[in-house]
Amino acid sequence: MKTLINERFLVSPYLVFFLIYSNIIGIGIMSFQRDIIEDAGYDAWISVILTGLSIHILLWMMYRIHKIANNDVIYIHQFCFGKWIGGLLNVFIITYFFVLALIVFRVYIEVVQVWMFPLMKNGK
Repeated sequence: MKTLINERFLVSPYLVFFLIYSNIIGIGIMSFQRDIIEDAGYDAWISVILTGLSIHILLWMMYRIHKIANNDVIYIHQFCFGKWIGGLLNVFIITYFFVLALIVFRVYIEVVQVWMFPLMKNGK
């Protein structure tokens, strides 16, 4: 028996990507408190304050370096550390973002499997 769904209740395939991605980000945002509490217990507020302060200091340093070099990260590494060590740092950054993209892609595939194929085993 076919049931027709009204067009206004459908989501375009283009927007499904953003729904799934926001779901992945939402899971991370909603679960970070639990991860902190598991390790730190009642002293978790100290780690949140220290993390916030350290991020502010790092951002200030990044803006200062950018103001001095006035260019992109690849040039700044070579400007600060030289040709070889700067190039090695650039390779590390490229590798980091590649691995990060693979992890996000894997989580995206897992979310799609859970939504579309709930009875299918995920191969772990």
